[in-house]
Amino acid sequence: MQEIVQLCGMFAIVFAISVGVSYCLVTVKVRRSLPKPLDDGVLQLRSGFGIYRSRFVRAASHGWVIHAPLSRDSYVPLRVGEKLTVLMPTDKGLRQFESEIVMRDGGTHELTINPPQRMSVVERRQTERVDKFLNPTASIEGRTATLVDLSAGGVRLITGEPLKRGERAALDLPNNGRVFGWVLDSTPSAPGYMLRLRFEEPLKL
Repeated sequence: MQEIVQLCGMFAIVFAISVGVSYCLVTVKVRRSLPKPLDDGVLQLRSGFGIYRSRFVRAASHGWVIHAPLSRDSYVPLRVGEKLTVLMPTDKGLRQFESEIVMRDGGTHELTINPPQRMSVVERRQTERVDKFLNPTASIEGRTATLVDLSAGGVRLITGEPLKRGERAALDLPNNGRVFGWVLDSTPSAPGYMLRLRFEEPLKL
C-alpha cells in the first residue's frame, strides 16, 4: 500500500513539473512573439481617472518602465496597483493592451508596468477616407505638407523631411485646425517622404 502511495506521489510530482515547464515555455514563446515597443515611443494611458500621455523608457526584468505622465506641469499621481489601458507604438504598428502599475519611483518619476500577455491591433482606418481636397496644403511640426488622403482616424501626407516612427506630431489641417497624431511610418517618395499618422482623437469630418 505504501508503495502505491509513493508511486502516486511521484506521478503527481512529475505531472506538476511538466505543467510548470509547459506554462513557462508557452509564456516565453508568447512574449517573444509580441511586437517590441519603440524606444522613446509616445504612449497613451487610460485609467479610471483620465487619459494621459507617457513615453516608453526601457524593458527591465521586473517590467516595462515608462515616464510618469504630466498634467499642468505636475506628475499625475497614478498608484501602484492601478489598472491601465495602454496604446503603444511598436515595431509592428500601434497596439493596445491591458496592464497594471507594479512600481513607482519617486526620485526618477518612472512607473513600472506589467508587460502584456497579449496585444490587440489598433485599426487605423475604420471610416471612409477622403482623397480629393479643395486645399490639400497642411503642415506637420511647422513643415509644409500635402494631404494624400484623410479619414476620421488617420492621414497620409507628403512632406520634405521625415519624422520618427512612434513620434507624436502636431498637424495643422485646412478644415480642422490643429490636431495631434502618432507617426506610424515614414517612407521615401519622389517629392519627399510619405507619412502615415493615426490621430489621438477621431476627427469630425
